[in-house]
Amino acid sequence: MRRLMILPVVGLLGLSACSGGNLQPVTITPQEERLAIGAAAGALGGLAIGSLTAQAGVGALIGAGVGLAGGALYNHHLEQQRNTYLQGYNAARSGRPAAPPAQ
Repeated sequence: MRRLMILPVVGLLGLSACSGGNLQPVTITPQEERLAIGAAAGALGGLAIGSLTAQAGVGALIGAGVGLAGGALYNHHLEQQRNTYLQGYNAARSGRPAAPPAQ
């Protein structure tokens, strides 16, 4: 049975070598990276917690969703910090006083 499962994987790996020589590296933005890390960490945490109750798959799915939401919130926070910094930086370069940050 395991041989039947390994055969498609080996076949796909063999076909991937025939894709040509003009491959470009895959790049992701920092925002996408934060979301992916959050989802992966949440999935691992959910998998660990779910395995204690014999529902590892459900735990991993819930954890991935929670991790993705956490990564999105963290990304939003960093974007707000960056925008506030850039507003102050641009104000200083133009010689006008910076607006106080919104609370």
